[in-house]
Parts: sequence; structure tokens; C-alpha cells
Amino acid sequence: MVDGSTDSVAEYARRAADMQEKGVQYITMGIAGSDTDARKGPAFLVSGPQEAYAAVEPLLTKVAAAVDDHPCVARVGEGSAASYAKMICDSIEIGECQLLAEAYDVMRHARLSNQEMADTFAEWNKTEQESYLLDITSTILLKKDSDVDGCKPSDAFLVDRIQDQAPAKRSGVDTLAESVAERCDVSIVADAIYARYASIDKDARRKSEYDLQG
Repeated sequence: MVDGSTDSVAEYARRAADMQEKGVQYITMGIAGSDTDARKGPAFLVSGPQEAYAAVEPLLTKVAAAVDDHPCVARVGEGSAASYAKMICDSIEIGECQLLAEAYDVMRHARLSNQEMADTFAEWNKTEQESYLLDITSTILLKKDSDVDGCKPSDAFLVDRIQDQAPAKRSGVDTLAESVAERCDVSIVADAIYARYASIDKDARRKSEYDLQG
């Protein structure tokens, strides 16, 4: 059985024990990629018995993305190691998204234009801070309504019309719980999760804004 779900490490351990009792080989699999990678090929992190991995590796290799002709498929350990690694990767991404959002907010309040903000992020992406998220942030800031199918053509920036609400991902919440158990500081991830909780309740934010202005 290949489990590609997004769940807690404890739940994976329970399932593995259950499958072992039933004599079923069980592996967990972290799937990394964007929505377009569903067609172009994602990256697969797999953990579990070597024998089970050997059985599914040929199939995964055929559908996975490739870099320099090397398929993005690897067995990273036993048990739920793959899902654990994916959880940590997702949490790092959540933290970076929060840092980018706060940088954007500071620049917006400094009255930088979308072009100036996009140029700033693009310059940062030429340094050791280079990342996929920095790259797409500079691109997104310049997208116009006319660039998106279904939107009424206009010169308005698309980002200014997007609702400022972001749901908290399960992986980030699980990472917080794991950090407490391991006594490990992940304050950036924690702040990012709490900021997402605050962003979801738009009515409460409007009321707080009104009360603070009053």
C-alpha cells in the first residue's frame, strides 16, 4: 500500500502497525510540486521497506519530474520519514511566505508601486536568497487582470483584487506540535500559522480595525 496522503506522523505510524499486522507492505510518500506538475511530473519522497520501494520505483520513475535526466524519486528512510520530511519542507515554505508577505506589507505602506516592489524582489532573487517563492512573487506583483482567463480586461493589478485570507496548512500545525515535543524553536513557522489564523477571520479584523481607529 502506498500512502500519499497528508496526515500526522502519529497517524502514519498507526497505519503502518495496522498494515504490518495484516501482512501488507506499507510505504508513505511525500509528493512535491505545483498544480501544473500533476501533468508535467512531481517529485516523490518515499519511505518504508526497501522491498516495497523496489516494487514501486519503476512506476514512480516514469511519472516523476527529472533534472539533468535524473528522476526526482528517492527513498529517504523507514517508517514515515518521507511524510515527515515533506511536513518540514511545507513548513519552511509557510515561513518564507510569511516573510515575503511582511516585506510586501512594509513596502506597500512605504507607498512603493507594484513595479518597484517587483523589481526589489527580483533583485533579492539574484542574491544568495534566490528561491522559487521570491521569483514568483516578483512575477505575481506585475500580473494584470487581462493576463488571467476569465477576468475582465483592465490595467488593474490582479494582486490588489485578491482576498487577503490564507488558510493554515495541516503540515504547519503538525510541525508546531512536533517542535514542542522535540523542544525545538520554529518561531517563524508559529508566527506564520497564527497570522493565517488571524487572516481567515475577516469580520473580526474589520471590527478590530474600527475599534483601534476609534
